[in-house]
Amino acid sequence: FIMKMTGLPNDKHIDALHDVNGVENQDSINRADCKTNIIRDRGTGSWIKSSAIYFYVVLGLVSLSILSALTQIEKTYSRDNNEIFTIPFLHEMSLYQCILFYIFSSLVFALFILNQNNIVCATLNMPIVSSPWPFFGTVFQFLSHSPWDLMESWHRKYGSIYSFKLLGRTCVGIEEPEFIKEVLQSKIRNVRKDVMFAYKPFLPILGTGIITSEGRSWMKQRLKISNALKFDVLEIIPSATLIAVRNLFVKMDKCAESGESMDIEEELRHLTLQVISSVFLSLSAEQSDSTFANMYLPIVEEANKRVWRPERTYMFFTPSFWRYLLGVRKLNNYVSKLITDRWSLRLKENTEMKKLRKDDILDHVLGHYEKEFSKTVITKEAIQQIRDEFKTFILAGHETSAAMMTWTLYELIKNHGLRQKVLSEGKCVFGDNFDCMQDNETSLNVPSNEELSKLILSESCLREALRKYSVVPT
Repeated sequence: FIMKMTGLPNDKHIDALHDVNGVENQDSINRADCKTNIIRDRGTGSWIKSSAIYFYVVLGLVSLSILSALTQIEKTYSRDNNEIFTIPFLHEMSLYQCILFYIFSSLVFALFILNQNNIVCATLNMPIVSSPWPFFGTVFQFLSHSPWDLMESWHRKYGSIYSFKLLGRTCVGIEEPEFIKEVLQSKIRNVRKDVMFAYKPFLPILGTGIITSEGRSWMKQRLKISNALKFDVLEIIPSATLIAVRNLFVKMDKCAESGESMDIEEELRHLTLQVISSVFLSLSAEQSDSTFANMYLPIVEEANKRVWRPERTYMFFTPSFWRYLLGVRKLNNYVSKLITDRWSLRLKENTEMKKLRKDDILDHVLGHYEKEFSKTVITKEAIQQIRDEFKTFILAGHETSAAMMTWTLYELIKNHGLRQKVLSEGKCVFGDNFDCMQDNETSLNVPSNEELSKLILSESCLREALRKYSVVPT
């Protein structure tokens, strides 16, 4: 979490740290607690005012030192006596005095940064990961180690909560579920989403959706989306999944006949996209593969590359940079057109009082917007907001599911005994003679939710694969 930590209960926090660390970190915790009490005794209002005064004083000194350097450069390289600008105090300084003034300003600036860092560390009231680099912090440790393993080692050393510096940012690592619950519920106003750092590679997809929005905007969007999802969406997912699985079986049969290999991970990404596109937008498998997948998947792949190589974001001279921009624009236009066409279709259906199709999630979202706007008009801002929400749903839904199923298949292929148990469980729920290849699209005999809930071992395999093979890069 990258947040402003202001309000974790001191007693509860310290007791929890004592339970985890024992006596080993007793001194560091007491020192942090003493620092915090000293800072809080000063008074919040006077503390903020004094910090602002210090900031403006330091800013003035640094500005004067820069101006003095510019004045010396002008005096040295000017061919005549006509100076561009003249500041009496700075203009009369010699080069030696200018150097001394610059050193003095640098020291004051360094002391100010160190003082602010100490205030932040004391306010956090938690163990702090030590680092010799003032601005970079622990960035070099992250570059030389696996991030999750590194942060886990810090938890073993410092306890269930600690802070560390990363590129000038104060980050907090939390392991205790009670602390996470408290921060994300009762202290949610103190949390700021790291949109311009952690989410930056995926902003073209996430846009201003529910993941990146905050405050009132987040609450407003959450209410709209939650109202649209109040109907039982799980009732339509199984049939859409079976149709997508049947399309995958057709490809697998062709590969078996020809002896060719298949990239199952890529195929499962297409499968999850087909399911999400069908449930959310009523797109067929062919439409999903020919349009949505071709535009969406390359954008995600480039965004994943930019996570590990941030410089790709600024490499405008490379073809991949312009392909990415073009792909984002095409995807936005395509999803926006789907929304406007559906709005027009709903208007026509309401006028003619004829409706020969089932509602999907987009229909439920647009139905909510019809109450807010006139039934004949929808603004560009609303279309953009709906577009970003649906792109967010697709990003959040397909990648994790595809990876989870890929690793589950991998483990089941290796373990013959477990695979047979999963097959036996499936036969008990679906029946011995069930074959989705023999049913047409409108007459799939899908088991009920109660019957599907009996797939306990199958669900356990999926969960274990998700636990064992983290989707988050490590």
